[in-house]
Amino acid sequence: MRVAAQALRQLKPVQFVIAVPVTPASVCNGLRDDGTSVVCLLTPKPLYNVGQCYDNFSQTTDVPVRELPQKASLWGPASR
Repeated sequence: MRVAAQALRQLKPVQFVIAVPVTPASVCNGLRDDGTSVVCLLTPKPLYNVGQCYDNFSQTTDVPVRELPQKASLWGPASR
């Protein structure tokens, strides 16, 4: 994520925010120390794995992942 933020900064955006559902607090704080705006919904202690924070963390097949961009394009840019 840190490398992605560095690459994005080179494009000189007015602003960008990294948002993650679950991560260690040290990761959020480290990104903030680099000057990145970060939203972390959960920073559990201890964090053994991301799946511990979800009721259902089952694997997703390739089919719905491939269908999502197609469905999103049908909605048009106003609804994104």
